[in-house]
Amino acid sequence: MKDKIVNSTELLEAAEIVGQLKPFHLPIAFPEVFLRERSGFDVIIGNPPWQEATIEEDAFWARHSPGLRGLPQREQEATKSQLREDRSDLFRLYEQELAETAAMRRALTSGAFPGMGTGDPDVYKAFCWRFLNLVSSEGGRMGVVLPRSALAVKGSTPFRMEILEKAESIDITMLVNNRRWFFEDVHPQHPKSPQY
Repeated sequence: MKDKIVNSTELLEAAEIVGQLKPFHLPIAFPEVFLRERSGFDVIIGNPPWQEATIEEDAFWARHSPGLRGLPQREQEATKSQLREDRSDLFRLYEQELAETAAMRRALTSGAFPGMGTGDPDVYKAFCWRFLNLVSSEGGRMGVVLPRSALAVKGSTPFRMEILEKAESIDITMLVNNRRWFFEDVHPQHPKSPQY
């Protein structure tokens, strides 16, 4: 059975799309879970990365030049220009990160993740769709930590509609991480409200 999956046309097409990303493919890793009569995991618990598949040049250079963002715009541009010239190693790293981000965007917008074409693709949205597709449709359960934008942004609408249509029950618990009582290493400030 595993050979049927490993040698499939679909796997070859997926491998071409994801290229250098080297994803961990759960149906191949656990064929017994997906080839059984009640296909899929019984439970999935996760905390997917809350990041967009984008890289902003200003943010990149600010990581490597403390204080850059505090400079007036003209000085920021001059400093970035000087860094590009003096730090070719960092410029190569920036180009590498751009290429990796482009590969990630291509994988996210090519996959079975409705809504990913709206705005910048958020990685957590792809994880949500993947969790939903991996959990058994016959009584499987998901427990996922998500940003509040998952309940509000336009690009998450197809996922929310799918959950409302298919879920037997939904329990949403909203947590405010002030004083870092829930996530010690995460900044307690709320992210900006979504823009419509």
